[in-house]
Amino acid sequence: MDDLKNPIIEEYQNGEITVRDVCERLGVHRVTLWRRLRNQERKTVRLRRHGLAGRRSNRSKSESFKKQLCELYAHSYKPLGHTAFSFYDAVARSLPDYVCYSTVLKWLREAGQGGSPAGPQHPISRQP
Repeated sequence: MDDLKNPIIEEYQNGEITVRDVCERLGVHRVTLWRRLRNQERKTVRLRRHGLAGRRSNRSKSESFKKQLCELYAHSYKPLGHTAFSFYDAVARSLPDYVCYSTVLKWLREAGQGGSPAGPQHPISRQP
């Protein structure tokens, strides 16, 4: 039922079968069917209004920019022991476009260059 491209749903939307038939075939309650159809319609309208259905954001940075930033960190800052935050703090004002810290950290992690994974790296001992 999560996939609304289901042929049963398409038959219903084309008017070929009734709500009762859809509910029986999918094994869901009528209210559940209505709620899921309504939520899917809202999502579709929101994507159409935003204009990005299946496309990249207009504000996304180029791959070459991401690569240059990651290489700068790997060759100039990481060998000196700088953390991802100290790198961002030093470089952020000189970048041609604004990029937030969380985005830079995500790029560095994707490149395998920096940032620790979320959460503690070592289990916390509760022994006294």
